[in-house]
Amino acid sequence: MRKLFAITCIFAIILGSNAYVARQLLNTDDGNCNTSKLGLIPVGEFRYNDDACERYDCSPGLLSITGCGTASVDDPKCRLVRGRGHHPGCCPTISCD
Repeated sequence: MRKLFAITCIFAIILGSNAYVARQLLNTDDGNCNTSKLGLIPVGEFRYNDDACERYDCSPGLLSITGCGTASVDDPKCRLVRGRGHHPGCCPTISCD
């Protein structure tokens, strides 16, 4: 039974590790991506939004925002724990007692 529980937790972590990527077309003629949350990001550079655990990448004409996937826990012995640092390190993981 313990082995089955461990395998279930591993699959839950793998399935919960999906991420999302949002892309926004922008005018970067001035050499920057103008973002509402992080201000100006020069083309070819990136910034982190640690509050939302996202990474913003600015490329010519395009802003890409990468974030954590969604995860949920049904087992009362498990919980979601937010990681540390910048994306993807800050994405939540499942921790089981």
